[in-house]
Amino acid sequence: MGDVMELGFLKPLFSRPGPWASVFVEGSRATEDAQRIRALRERAVAAQLIDAGADAYTVRSTW
Repeated sequence: MGDVMELGFLKPLFSRPGPWASVFVEGSRATEDAQRIRALRERAVAAQLIDAGADAYTVRSTW
């Protein structure tokens, strides 16, 4: 079994009304083009959030 991410600290959020956005992105920097890959990944995630109905403030706050 792989690593387990502990998310118990998020439990208080569930008692608050949404909507919310949560983003988990693999962010390794082990390659020469890591900065370019990160920028592409950020744009892709932003587009997905917008498509899901997130407002501009929410999209900006994820980074």
